[in-house]
Amino acid sequence: MAKIDYIVRYLLIIKKVKDSNELGINPSMEEIIHYVNEEMEQRGMQTGFSFRTFQRDISNIKTSLGLSIDYDRAKNGYYVPSDEGQISLLEETLDTFDILTSLGADNVKGIIFPEVKTRQARGREHLIKVIRACMKCHTLRFHYEKYNAPADVAESEKWVEPYAIKQHQGVWFLLGRYKGNDKVQVFGLDRISDVEDTEISFKRDTTVNIEAMYRDYFGIIREELPIEDVELSFDVSDGKYIKARPLHHSQQIIIDNGQELRVRLHLAVTRDFMMELLTRITSVTVVAPLHLRYRFRDWFLRAYERNR
Repeated sequence: MAKIDYIVRYLLIIKKVKDSNELGINPSMEEIIHYVNEEMEQRGMQTGFSFRTFQRDISNIKTSLGLSIDYDRAKNGYYVPSDEGQISLLEETLDTFDILTSLGADNVKGIIFPEVKTRQARGREHLIKVIRACMKCHTLRFHYEKYNAPADVAESEKWVEPYAIKQHQGVWFLLGRYKGNDKVQVFGLDRISDVEDTEISFKRDTTVNIEAMYRDYFGIIREELPIEDVELSFDVSDGKYIKARPLHHSQQIIIDNGQELRVRLHLAVTRDFMMELLTRITSVTVVAPLHLRYRFRDWFLRAYERNR
């Protein structure tokens, strides 16, 4: 069997389980096998996916992709644990996979236009090496350029124990720690060069929970700020976009009356969050807290002075 067939099969298993879980269903092994065989046949690939193959694939998905697919005896079906950090990265792969394998790459030429390369951040070429170092717990060495530092100290060599990668606004970031330092640091892959896997092993701190660290934050930069309730009002038109694509997982709708959409968020008011609000400056009104309203107004006035 061609290697691409194995990859397609792994992605089909993940897709079936993930899509079913989103509907509150834990698919049985028989349902997954039937789905995979049908999809493989439609794609002109080898079928014959069996119980033995399924068990082996579940194990390979864990070791190769770092994603667990577990069995729930009570529901007699399979599920992806909610704390699986790899799922967001795989979701993007699944989207592309669906388009190219279901419709055919040649058929969609001239129809699908991804973001132009000039808008794609640098650093994507480091992804595989960084992910492997995270998985193997190997220290990375690289040169790093700080964009907001004076030219004479902007670039320096870093030795970092990598823990995870996180994406924000199309840019990938490495999250890791310096040896002997408990603080998790953030490094944009677009600012990294000369990446080397030193093969020096480190012991991963199992108390570090990246998902929990960012639960109350928007974006990538975590600041020592209080977590608070934020109320925002949007006009009807922009409100539809806010409902379709929530600003934060904590978003709750408190008013939706055909005149305004008002939502409540529970998060830290970081610079990243402020920058996101500025993209909706023609429609958003900050209701609470007052310090955010004043800060938002101050940013707007300074921008006005620079562009009057």
